[in-house]
Amino acid sequence: MNKLVNYHIEDGNTLDETVTRNITALQEKGFDPENQTTLQSCIADTTAKEKAQIKAEKDREDKTAEQNTTVSETVDLIRKVRGAALTAYDTDKRTQALFNAGINKKVPTRTNGVRSECEYLSTVIPGREQVLLKNGLVREDINNIISASARIVAVDKVQEDAKKLLKSATEDRDLSVKALKAIKKKIRNFVKTAYANNSVMLVQFEPMARGRGGSSGDNTNTPPAPPAQ
Repeated sequence: MNKLVNYHIEDGNTLDETVTRNITALQEKGFDPENQTTLQSCIADTTAKEKAQIKAEKDREDKTAEQNTTVSETVDLIRKVRGAALTAYDTDKRTQALFNAGINKKVPTRTNGVRSECEYLSTVIPGREQVLLKNGLVREDINNIISASARIVAVDKVQEDAKKLLKSATEDRDLSVKALKAIKKKIRNFVKTAYANNSVMLVQFEPMARGRGGSSGDNTNTPPAPPAQ
């Protein structure tokens, strides 16, 4: 779980417990119980959306790994096809060049480059299958290189969709955190106004000390933990 999000959820739960413990006194000062209901709703919403964001992030990682594996396997297959072409056409430099085979011919490794190379090879291989099959390739290799472009397009689309879903889930989570922070601030501001001269009450409503759940980059000037009640 994101440390800062976790902090705001934990702090929200602590605040909710503090409100419950002091609800009678708060209402005597005009506290609207709907504020606590909103707080509880925001805590639940942020918790759910954080779980959704974590799931979306894991899915993105899985789809990226799948894409990387597909590309890596295809790169190896391109090398194998070129190797077979070098062997089959060892005295025919022109045909070797058609396969982009040769010492100075680098195999692309980026997704778009690999896809483009497979599309090109699928136009060179037809009519030369039998020669290649006698020089290190098997029928599965030929079928795979011809269909590789479509596979790469498919896994790339799935990975891009996963990235978009993660972005959306992160934005939803962040908006929920913003709402949670707003209701916590509203409740605490009420307490600061209603109990301006009551240090015992004020300390109970101070934000939870950051460290365990807070972001390591945002720990300055944090208040001490409230005393046990």
